Amino acid sequence: MRTTLLLAGALAVNAGLAQSFSNSDLNGTVGFVSTPTSWQDVPDTDPACQAYSPLEATVDILDPTGPNAPGGVAGNPYSGSTFCSGLHATDGGSYLWPAGIMHTVFGLTPGNNYTVSFYQAVVKQQNCIDESGSWRVYADATLIGTTTPSTSTLAYDDINLQWDCREVTFTATASSHTFKFLPWNDDGNQLNDPGDNTGAMRMGIDLI
Repeated sequence: MRTTLLLAGALAVNAGLAQSFSNSDLNGTVGFVSTPTSWQDVPDTDPACQAYSPLEATVDILDPTGPNAPGGVAGNPYSGSTFCSGLHATDGGSYLWPAGIMHTVFGLTPGNNYTVSFYQAVVKQQNCIDESGSWRVYADATLIGTTTPSTSTLAYDDINLQWDCREVTFTATASSHTFKFLPWNDDGNQLNDPGDNTGAMRMGIDLI
């Protein structure tokens, strides 16, 4: 049996069978260090997160005007008025940002297959202009998928983001799982550099 989860931009193939997150559209207050309502940041102590400290393990909520449109930290959401965004970046020394979100879903049937479907976009910012990136999805401590990269040649301050639908399928092993979404730099270069379009990146995630 295959069921589609309503999470982080999910498409409901059969809403009668779907298990859902609260606030699956990732609404929240626009700002840096702002997490979607009812969601949590993946903490720096989580094995899926590479952050050096809690400061780097925080996501941001964006809309077309901010929180910093001149610096590129803004964009048109796929759905609703806001979306969630996270960095995969480093300054090459003291800081490493793999900022992600997590939420627990209940009511799963062990042994059943489920599909998570969401929308992703390369957001960029002034010093993180990598043109491609993905999201990694975990169920508890298990990596269940890394999405096919999205690409964008838009300027870092262009708010007309290009959104792509992505799916990850998994088999439930318990009646509840905590799902974690972390941005992933597919080329391995995570260094902040306003002149390197293969360096650090900022990704967005949103719902239809």
